[in-house]
Amino acid sequence: MRCNLAVLCLPGRLSAHAVNIRGNLYIAFELRFRIEANLAGEQPLAMFQMPGQFGGKLEVVERVEYDTIEYARAAGMNIGNAEAEYAAGANSFSSKQYGSAYRHFANAYKAILNAN
Repeated sequence: MRCNLAVLCLPGRLSAHAVNIRGNLYIAFELRFRIEANLAGEQPLAMFQMPGQFGGKLEVVERVEYDTIEYARAAGMNIGNAEAEYAAGANSFSSKQYGSAYRHFANAYKAILNAN
């Protein structure tokens, strides 16, 4: 029987908890994929530009961009001016300038893409 640590292993079947974990991991991956595609694109979705208190996902966008910078750095990739754009985005976010924050996060993402 093959198991991974995130799944409760039962001989011959998965527990309901394991199925739920797999479903949640898929949802998280799908959201990250959509955010990254949106950051790289030219027409941002409104839900990614608004914070959670208004039904959006801007906090998740900020985390995805932070992780992307860290992963790129760890992989030895050039990150260009991504850190400066990220910092400007975080500042805009804290100032409740949500559209500006998203644009800075998108610029940070594109800086990594264009630098490599």
